[in-house]
Amino acid sequence: MRHPDLHITQIPAISAIYFGLLNSGYDFYHLERGEQHTASVHHFSTAIKPLSFFRQARQNTCEAYPYWPRAALMETAAFHLTSDCADWNSRDALYKHVMNAGNISDDERGAAFWSWLDQFPEALKQVMDSPHFVHYLQWERDWIAEQNIRYANELQQIADLLHRSVDKYHSPVKNMQIVLNPIKCVYSADYHLVDDHFVFSSGRFRMASIVHEFLHHVAHPVVAVHRQEILSNPIEYPEIERSYYAAGQANAFEEYMVRQLTQDAMKDCLPNDLHHYLQLLLKQ
Repeated sequence: MRHPDLHITQIPAISAIYFGLLNSGYDFYHLERGEQHTASVHHFSTAIKPLSFFRQARQNTCEAYPYWPRAALMETAAFHLTSDCADWNSRDALYKHVMNAGNISDDERGAAFWSWLDQFPEALKQVMDSPHFVHYLQWERDWIAEQNIRYANELQQIADLLHRSVDKYHSPVKNMQIVLNPIKCVYSADYHLVDDHFVFSSGRFRMASIVHEFLHHVAHPVVAVHRQEILSNPIEYPEIERSYYAAGQANAFEEYMVRQLTQDAMKDCLPNDLHHYLQLLLKQ
């Protein structure tokens, strides 16, 4: 069964986040990018003056990507702003979401984090009001149009695969949006759930990465049910980096489970029973 087409899109607030980061020292935009792309992005890197708020997004809690988790949490925060991005719309809901997140350590979401994040609406609005950002946004739209043409077949495959996953696991997700940003690190991929809307955000199109992030949403409630079993067997899982353990053993196991599920999904052989699947992984 062919499902409705899926398209790559942009969210201006997320675009503004990375534009602000780019102009404040973000140096991950060139990794695995072509010379022309790198030159085009670099052209915008001094468009506005560096902002202290965006400079402070760089931390030392994740060696591989020092902008984790603050860059991702700025994206999350963007969904809790008013329509003009000038103020908070639901800061209490944002606070609850961040404090309940299983992949963020307590050191990364303490008082210093919230003091910093409270400056987000003002800093983001400053970027979005810049005529230089408006010019960049048009360039980004043209880049996204090229991505939609380039990955049309893969987008259809993802739409079909994800609809099968939703049917198989009774997922409440009804819509999906793929947001690509030409500044964001190609190795960085995040997802956001807004009611029944799943938003995938990354620096490049990679089918397995999109499926992986979606399956986190599918696996997470199953991992929660079996949390005590996972914690009672505190082992290190194959090829799971130490940073995943910082947020707890269950977080590391979820990453391991999702990586296995992603491999199965790419071969179109997802398991019927995720609870049984989890048990098998625990026994390995």
